[in-house]
Amino acid sequence: MTSRARQKPEELANLRALLAESSKNCQAKYLAEAGVFVGLSARLIAERMGPDEILCLYDTWCGLPPGACAEDEQHWEGSFRGDWLELTRRNLEEFSHLLQWHQGIFRAETAEPNDAVFRFVHCDLDVEEGTREALAWFTPRIAGGGILVVHDYKQYDRVPTPGVLRAVREWLATSSEGWSVEVMPDPSSQVVLRRT
Repeated sequence: MTSRARQKPEELANLRALLAESSKNCQAKYLAEAGVFVGLSARLIAERMGPDEILCLYDTWCGLPPGACAEDEQHWEGSFRGDWLELTRRNLEEFSHLLQWHQGIFRAETAEPNDAVFRFVHCDLDVEEGTREALAWFTPRIAGGGILVVHDYKQYDRVPTPGVLRAVREWLATSSEGWSVEVMPDPSSQVVLRRT
């Protein structure tokens, strides 16, 4: 698989364990990744799916658009610039029957499918606005026993990610009833939200 992976081995191990946990505790058939890049963690998710499950993939596949980043965020307009969609499709080709592709800037008001109920969501959108939108759209659609993992919650490789932290803290302050929260130990940058 071709990639420039940004996930640490510990984070990938966390994803494997959390996928197993959600499979055991939740019967919803949808899974998602928002912020796919070239598909490294999407592949990890797809490898652990049942034949009747659906993985929804959300990304621009061409980098962060103008206005996507706050001034204090680690990324900047054009980060991840390139045409990554075809490479990602090749990287995930063997799982194509399980995948739904959603290309564009993630916005809660335009996200699909509206009737989906999710058992697992991995959010790696890198910036505040995208993370805020994903939390607003996904959390009401996660079934009991389901899990949402946010990447970049904590400092990543000594580079702070204050926008993602702000978005998660804002959600926790206003919408976290019925959820348990676990900040994964270092060196992971993940926070795990479990629907109780």
